[in-house]
Amino acid sequence: MFGGSVMMGQYETSEKLKRIGLISGKDITTEAAICKLMYLLGQNIAPNLFKTIYETALRGEMS
Repeated sequence: MFGGSVMMGQYETSEKLKRIGLISGKDITTEAAICKLMYLLGQNIAPNLFKTIYETALRGEMS
């Protein structure tokens, strides 16, 4: 199994991703990321808050 994380803005490539608004999954697993996305989409969260909430650990799914 492969894994890892990206520290957004630390390197040139991630700086560009950060600038276009990419949501960081930090060290979340693919399965947890999909479940979290489905859960949050069902909560009708305002678009301007979605990124902030997604990047916050809700149940210990990311460090």
